[in-house]
Amino acid sequence: FDICRMLKSNFVTEPIPIIALLFPADEVDRVAALELGADDCLAKPFSFRELTLRIRCSLNRAQDKKGKTRYKQSQYYSALTRRSSVSTPIDG
Repeated sequence: FDICRMLKSNFVTEPIPIIALLFPADEVDRVAALELGADDCLAKPFSFRELTLRIRCSLNRAQDKKGKTRYKQSQYYSALTRRSSVSTPIDG
């Protein structure tokens, strides 16, 4: 959770959405992640489809908050299409 705090306290990285991937995903960990700056939480095991959707929603929310993002969403979307880049075991 230190990474959440660090990213959210930096002007350059603050607008980047953070999705915490938790295992085990008990309430204490979910609340801690959200309190420390995560924009969303996802419990393992998770499906690639759900992760992709949550990333897209988080990016859309970030864009809505700021009006215009400082990063290119297409870079994140293209990374999602390469399943080999995901090192977390996922179902689906």
